Amino acid sequence: MLDWNDLLLTHPRPLQESCSEEDYELRTQESRTRFWPVVEEGLYSGLMGPDGHVLSVPAIQVAQHPVDALAIASAWEVDCVAVCEKETFQGSYKSQDIAERIGSQWAFQLPGSTIWFEHPISQHFGGEWIRGIEAEGVRVVAFSTDLVPERNVFRSFARLDQIDPTAALATLERFGCTILGYYPKGYRAEEVEDNLDHLLHYLDL
Repeated sequence: MLDWNDLLLTHPRPLQESCSEEDYELRTQESRTRFWPVVEEGLYSGLMGPDGHVLSVPAIQVAQHPVDALAIASAWEVDCVAVCEKETFQGSYKSQDIAERIGSQWAFQLPGSTIWFEHPISQHFGGEWIRGIEAEGVRVVAFSTDLVPERNVFRSFARLDQIDPTAALATLERFGCTILGYYPKGYRAEEVEDNLDHLLHYLDL
């Protein structure tokens, strides 16, 4: 069983919305993240990013599994997620720490990528899906599946031997999977960022 207790970060301390740019730089340099929680009078209000704006990124609750933080981090494109008891701030999880913990416990020391995804309980992650992924020239070196009973779905993790997970992502989506996140970003995320940059440049003309 994976041990997650030491991944909850209570230091460096959270930011305040009125903090200076210097305070933001000091916190994020220490945390080695681009985002960091903003807390006012003990209550979590969002994550501050490089542009100084506070995003209303949802926190996970103390009772939730840390892996739930990965889905939030992926959806909001942030690198940390706050942990709260109701609205009271308790600490933070860094998505990189969680991904590395999964990798170390599964002995994934070799270069590669990890995908986490959900699929209906009627469809299990098995040989057909693995063959579909490996037909793209990507080898599945390990995988794990857990039941999420309250939602009646499976949540699975797949470790690939290729750093770019783009081909495997497309295959899993064809099989009806919902991608929760993946690391590292790979070509697809970079392409989306490039397209967004081109669009913003066009709008500025």
